[in-house]
Amino acid sequence: PFGIAALIALERLVSFPERVIGKMTNWGKDAIDEKLKDKFEKYSHRTKFQIFIYVIWSFIPSFILLFVAIISN
Repeated sequence: PFGIAALIALERLVSFPERVIGKMTNWGKDAIDEKLKDKFEKYSHRTKFQIFIYVIWSFIPSFILLFVAIISN
């Protein structure tokens, strides 16, 4: 029993830095997740109509360039 208790105590002593680093990384990950969630919250509240308009609006420059390329040839 004394040897087992000593091994358990040694394991806890050796694994302490690993547990501390694990808790710190989880805290950092959660903090970064919250910051990103706050920054991109405005994009998550768009309606389907707004997304459709943005997609169409992004195609307009491509269509203009395509039209100019076809006309110039």
